[in-house]
This record gives sequence, C-alpha cells and structure tokens, in this order.
Amino acid sequence: MPTPEIVFKGKGTCTYLAPPEGMYVQWAEKGSYRPEAMLGTITLLKNRANIFTYKDYAIYVLDDYSVHITEEVRKALLARGYILVCIGGGITGDIQVNDTHVHHLLKKQYRDREAQLMLDQLAETPNKVPSPQHDDMMRMLAESWTSLKIDPKLELKNNFITTAFDGSEDYIVSDKLYNIVGQ
Repeated sequence: MPTPEIVFKGKGTCTYLAPPEGMYVQWAEKGSYRPEAMLGTITLLKNRANIFTYKDYAIYVLDDYSVHITEEVRKALLARGYILVCIGGGITGDIQVNDTHVHHLLKKQYRDREAQLMLDQLAETPNKVPSPQHDDMMRMLAESWTSLKIDPKLELKNNFITTAFDGSEDYIVSDKLYNIVGQ
C-alpha cells in the first residue's frame, strides 16, 4: 500500500506534529493541493529511475486536476522513474481504485474512530464541545489506513483496467462498468 499523506489547511506558523511512522504531513495555506505540495510528494516517492533500463519504471496514475497535468509534474515524475497517466474528468469515480475501493472504506473507518473519540471526550468533559487535535486525526487516519484490507491487483481488474484481452477475466469487472462498456 502507498504511504498516506495528509495536507492540513493552515496559515502562519505551522503546529509541530508528530505523524505516525511512514505517514507524511504537509501544510497548505488554502487547504488544497498546490503545485509545491505535488512536487513535494514526488520527492517522497521511491526513486525508480535507472539510466540504463526502463524495466523498473512504474506508471503513476492521477486524475486530470490542473496541478497534475503540468509539464513540471510530468518531468518530476519521469526523473524519479514514473510515467504519468491521467484519468479524464468525470470517470475517476468509476475506474480509479482510490475512489472505487479505498476512500469509502477509509472514510467509514475514520468516522467510526472519530465518533468514538468524540464520545470519549464528552464523557470526560461533558460541558466542553469535543474536538480532535491534529495528532488525533493523524493517529485515527493511520489506524484506519493500516486496517484496510484491499487487493490492488484485483481492484484494477474489477475496474476493467488490467483484465485479460481474451475476455477470460471479464467476470471480475464490476457490473456497473460492464454494463457501461457492453458485451
């Protein structure tokens, strides 16, 4: 599984955070992914580049969000051994594994943990509105992330991305996609 990265919204001095091991944290003034944040993420990727062969290169899939489709991002990925493939707008919810198989499970597990934390805080201090701290959020996200049970290879087949051309794996494709594409 890839390493989770959290982007917190914040202005001024950034609060010191102690992210769980293997988790990256960035601050973004407007709370959305900016070019600097994307380029920072790329520097954290395993360097797969090898000037003698392309066999270790990997495909890096992103949606066609404006930050992702810049020449600067494409070149930075290529320099680390990744070939950028962009998924067109409007279809990521149907074919991007993060959207189809990860995010909803991650959200549910995170929200369950957050609800329990809020109940615990209310029990501890009933006259105070419960509120998670940044460290609480990172811990809950890390716990939720590590508890996910997904099989990326199977999910790619389920999304009609890596199925065999001979049709022998079409039974794995989600009904929704199979009905869109037809037989």
